[in-house]
Amino acid sequence: MRFASIMVVSGWIAGCGDPPLLCEFQGCEDPPPIECIEGNTVLRTYPSTGVCDVEQGGCVYEPVDTPCDDCTASCLGQCEGVVCDDLAGGCRVSGACVPGDLEDAATCAYEPADDGTACDDGDPCTAADQCIDENCLAVPVEEEEPCDGEDGFCVGGVCVECLGAEQCDDDNLCTIDQCTANSCNSLPDDGAPCDDADPCTDADSCLGGSCQATPIADGQPCVDGQLGLCLAGACVDCIGDLDCDDGNLCTTDTCSGNACTITNDDGAACDDADPCTASDECLGGSCQATPIADGQPCVDGEIGLCFAGACVECITAADCDDGNPCTADVCSGNVCSNPNDNGAACDDGDACTQGDVCQNGACGHTLVISCTALSDCHDVGVCNPATGICSNPTKALGASCDDDDLCTYDDECDGAGTCGGTDIACTDTLCVDRECNGTNVCTETNATAGTFCGGCSECDGSGSCDYQCSGSETCCFDLPNYCIPSGSQCF
Repeated sequence: MRFASIMVVSGWIAGCGDPPLLCEFQGCEDPPPIECIEGNTVLRTYPSTGVCDVEQGGCVYEPVDTPCDDCTASCLGQCEGVVCDDLAGGCRVSGACVPGDLEDAATCAYEPADDGTACDDGDPCTAADQCIDENCLAVPVEEEEPCDGEDGFCVGGVCVECLGAEQCDDDNLCTIDQCTANSCNSLPDDGAPCDDADPCTDADSCLGGSCQATPIADGQPCVDGQLGLCLAGACVDCIGDLDCDDGNLCTTDTCSGNACTITNDDGAACDDADPCTASDECLGGSCQATPIADGQPCVDGEIGLCFAGACVECITAADCDDGNPCTADVCSGNVCSNPNDNGAACDDGDACTQGDVCQNGACGHTLVISCTALSDCHDVGVCNPATGICSNPTKALGASCDDDDLCTYDDECDGAGTCGGTDIACTDTLCVDRECNGTNVCTETNATAGTFCGGCSECDGSGSCDYQCSGSETCCFDLPNYCIPSGSQCF
């Protein structure tokens, strides 16, 4: 079945004058799209090349109609599985599948992206890619700068692997990394230290570009931070029961299949290390106990009192008594302090001191009893701290002393504390004054010459009393110089 041909005019509108050479630039290679018509029972297609109308201008495409049972399903090329990705680095977008002719595959139709839209020209050594007239244009990346969107660096417009060895690290401690001609290569670093991450090898070192090591003997601890023991080259939990000891007295530790099994040992004795609990016993794998009442002594060797479940130093000031009368006993925040109580009266326990008073936490005194000798026949005594009384020891018999009596001499102690000497009598005469001087010789002092010495007599100054009347005179009245001639009468 045929229908009227379709004319497509390019570059000129029919009826607007007579265009010269109407077919000179007409290629007629843009036919209308195929379509299903007549209720999806006819497929209308057009030849790929039309005929130019030299009189009217434009291209004429003769339609071809083909009957179909189901035009969409049986006559058109299918779009199923056709993916219309963006083209030109993203400068041709919104691709949509266009069914093909009977013998042609489906194709994609695109929309141009707006100028300035970011795109990707696929060249890692260009940057700032953007769409211009459906083409992806960009500027070159500067020399030796990182490639755009790829690992590497731009050299001469080409993205190369490296500029130096620092870009060639292959994360292998057993290779020496090099950059040669902008390409990375690695050489074995035999003998270098390494770690093969195997907890049952030791003495790790590089050989042939890989880490080699010596196996650890069975039963020895695993290394590299792994807990366990080495067995047949593997790090296992245990080999024997002792390897499973978890340090918990309330569990039974066993090793089975190189794996530890821990079971609760309820009822076993234990110690929760809490000084304010008692009757400790295992229950549910842990040590349980009964709290000790407040004010009771702490246990487990701790010194203090239990208070609110904790072992504290004190509850009241009485708990802080340090037995020192020269400190004040203070309990603050359950902690004792004993500051000095300077100036407080005290007793230093020594009766031989007086004025006892506290100073710098100790009992001191202001006076000390000083013992003296009771007499010349006593030595200096010693104060008894218990009584405060001085002893009075006697000097030995015959010890020199002074009995304070000038009328004795050669004084000496009798061994019983008494001083005595030999007596001497110093008797005065009319013209001589005799005095004791503590020796066996009296001190004599002669009366002044002319001193009356009785019976008309005078001392002569040398200790003698001389009669003053001549042989022809008689002494009268027993007065000084009352000499009268003999035969005369006294009156």
